[in-house]
Amino acid sequence: MGVLTNESITTNTVYPTKYSRTTTRLAYELDLDDAINLTATVYENEMDLWRDEALNGRAAYRYQEGLATHTGVKVLAESLVESGALSHTIRYGFDHYTEKTELSQDSVLVSGEKVKSSAIFMEDEISLDNGLTFTPGVRYSRYNMDASFSDETYTETTWGLASEYTITDDLVVRASSTQLFQGPLLAEVFIGAGNGLIIDPNFKPTTGVNNELGFSFSPNDFFDLDQFTIAATYYESDVEDWIESEDSRTGPVNQGDFELDGFEVLLKVTEDNLGASLSYAQSNSENKDTGDQLGRDVGDSITLSLDADIESINTRVSWTSMMTLDKDVVEDGVDHEKGGYNVHNLAARWKSSGVEGLSVSAGIDNMFDEYYVSHASRIGDTFHPVFGELHLNDYEPGRNYKVSVSYVF
Repeated sequence: MGVLTNESITTNTVYPTKYSRTTTRLAYELDLDDAINLTATVYENEMDLWRDEALNGRAAYRYQEGLATHTGVKVLAESLVESGALSHTIRYGFDHYTEKTELSQDSVLVSGEKVKSSAIFMEDEISLDNGLTFTPGVRYSRYNMDASFSDETYTETTWGLASEYTITDDLVVRASSTQLFQGPLLAEVFIGAGNGLIIDPNFKPTTGVNNELGFSFSPNDFFDLDQFTIAATYYESDVEDWIESEDSRTGPVNQGDFELDGFEVLLKVTEDNLGASLSYAQSNSENKDTGDQLGRDVGDSITLSLDADIESINTRVSWTSMMTLDKDVVEDGVDHEKGGYNVHNLAARWKSSGVEGLSVSAGIDNMFDEYYVSHASRIGDTFHPVFGELHLNDYEPGRNYKVSVSYVF
């Protein structure tokens, strides 16, 4: 729900709210040359929510407390094997995570959901001495849900094949085809952690196939630049049972089968301590049955990035400008006009020369305080049986400042 939806429900009432997030991460690396190079990571993200809704005249409770935890482990290994004219880079591993949400009202648990996701995978990057590389891969996924809208366990084996050909030292072309599998996300604590949702026996995970074609051209000594690269990628996806979170009452739903396509063109230049990149991207979608588009379709966007390394103070500074163009989207037979917007971000990262592993990052997002709705967010209006007409436009944050300290040991 966005700002306008909140105003429709609570007018301008502000509920006292406390929100905290804690992240813990432990990593391990093993390097035994060509035999195996392994990276293992264990992590946990925990989010706590507390809210005083004394001013909510419709609620039978006063205090609302929520807890969301995301705990997981990732292991990725790589081994090199030479076999005559062939070189094999074999990558394999697994990942697993458990996500839990709980919501209490006046210290009484009213909702709780859990999902366990596990996967094992392997791919073999096979390189020939003529510049051709092809990579077959396989992944087995298991997605177990204990949620308000689904208590199913979904399993899927997906395959992929990628190829790359170095035509010259400057020009590389590539192509790939990958099967897709994605289970639904849990409802966020902010919107009730699944409280009140009912199981949909017909719900299905998203599956499909994604195909890509691309190239990169990086001529040496182009105007004596350290790097000059032009790259482009085109993709087409055939997706079945697309998942969309409609609202806090219905939860995730299958919107049907979609055809997606788009492209991105990138120009990148570096010289000494300066760098710049300019990209143009486009995305399109169409429901196979109705011709409607996805409401979160971004459309056309342009991104300009500039960065500089200031070696005298061990600092890297970057500026990013993102311009998204106007787009008309037809969803559920209704034409929505999504206005364009320009957002500019400034960031800097300082690395200590005296304390190894210590760094400080700072930035200003949305520097010029643009008031906009992201094209990747929901838009339009709907009708709620209790709250009446709701405006779904979810406005992004205005200008905000951020500082973080990192110490790696």
